[in-house]
Amino acid sequence: MESIPPTVGAPQPGWLARLNPLLRGLGPALLLMFGTQKTLRRHSGRPLGRLWLYLGLTGAAWGIVLCGGWEIAWRIFPRWWPYASSLPLMPTLAVLSLIFLTPLRSPITALVNLAGRRRPGDRAVLAAALVCLLALGLLGASPWRRESIWLPAFLVWIRPLEESRVLLLMPMWGAWAMMTPAHFCPPAADASALVRAHLKLQPVAATAVWMAIPLAGTLWELNFLWGWVAVPALLAMLTGSIASVLCCRLTGGASAATLRAGNALTQLAFFAGFLIAKSQT
Repeated sequence: MESIPPTVGAPQPGWLARLNPLLRGLGPALLLMFGTQKTLRRHSGRPLGRLWLYLGLTGAAWGIVLCGGWEIAWRIFPRWWPYASSLPLMPTLAVLSLIFLTPLRSPITALVNLAGRRRPGDRAVLAAALVCLLALGLLGASPWRRESIWLPAFLVWIRPLEESRVLLLMPMWGAWAMMTPAHFCPPAADASALVRAHLKLQPVAATAVWMAIPLAGTLWELNFLWGWVAVPALLAMLTGSIASVLCCRLTGGASAATLRAGNALTQLAFFAGFLIAKSQT
């Protein structure tokens, strides 16, 4: 019997078919990090794929966006370094706009709502205070002196501006802080199916790996702080492992809001640690 030749133009299994299962965890990771309550409720919690992997990669991509925003604004509106009175006004405005005027504001919003849950009228004051504190911190984030360039031209991109490296690492620490409560906190009574699945399926080894990655990045990228680099690293580790768990424990269990609040708290602690270390070098 003659075999029937395949139809011309029919889709054949290949790398695209293999790629689809690999990307299955990307959508849930984005939902867990930035999704609204309505979209979170719509997700059934299945399938998750490698949610832990894409949660960490989402944090890394977030850091690249903040780093890129600062670098682009810094080059479009250059600072005149010989004049000590110059401030990075436009880079600060660019980063603040990315943090507060895009979906990236979700963790900050969750932190403000959690801190002001007993007195909702104070939420606007808390949000304004965070904007002011972040603005002041970003204005003073530039180091007193730039480190010398010692890499060949084709590798310079791995050592961006010193303050850009902080923006790159902050969301990576925040993403890790959303994994830690999975091992210590039960889900909240109103937690979505996606959050419950994340808490149940988060591997311990993956949490350890995603702690090691930003830790190694901190020690490498912020080594211009010398021994003081331990300050931001230690504050991020303590906040991500203790404060993020307490955010869930003290509010009745883990939910998307408490996980995001731990994310924002860890990022702020890391940034504060960097400013403390910079002031000592």
